[in-house]
Amino acid sequence: MARELTREEKRAIRALVTKWCANYDRECGCLPLDCECYMLGKCWTGALCRYFREAVLPLDPALEAALLTEGP
Repeated sequence: MARELTREEKRAIRALVTKWCANYDRECGCLPLDCECYMLGKCWTGALCRYFREAVLPLDPALEAALLTEGP
């Protein structure tokens, strides 16, 4: 079940995307989609960008566990 992201989770996602995502450009956003980065505007858990989930999120194991673990 989806839940709202905490301020800390949003901050951690932004830091990961801007530092480590190979598909992110500060001027263009998401290069493959040619639009703003989906992950930077994310407010809820649930669907994540596939590249972010598979290549970037594992760099922060605590955040990965928080976002991918289903709650009660």
